[in-house]
Amino acid sequence: MNPKLISLAKCFWLMFWMVPFFSTRCMAAETFTGTLQAGHVYVATWPVTGLHVPFHHASRIEWSNLRSFKTKDGSSVVFRVDSKKTDFVEGQRRWNDSFLCTILQVDTGRSPSDGH
Repeated sequence: MNPKLISLAKCFWLMFWMVPFFSTRCMAAETFTGTLQAGHVYVATWPVTGLHVPFHHASRIEWSNLRSFKTKDGSSVVFRVDSKKTDFVEGQRRWNDSFLCTILQVDTGRSPSDGH
């Protein structure tokens, strides 16, 4: 087989499989303190509440993969903010902020010795 094709195949494999793997798993998670920024990774206690927004804003967090994880109150959750969308509400002089987030990891606090 042509060595250039092998090299191209390795490059393709690294670019499409390894880069997303390391980019989502090697980012340092910040402790959630009430503010969210797109592209950042946070760790918080489930359910994630206490989002700080300006007085004239309403906010919500939308989870893109919530059904993929078993979350319970008090669990530690690591998540990434994928995007923030702000919409003006006509006639009410206020804005709605929607944060689209992806859960990366959930830790329910159980240890292997718990037998569960």
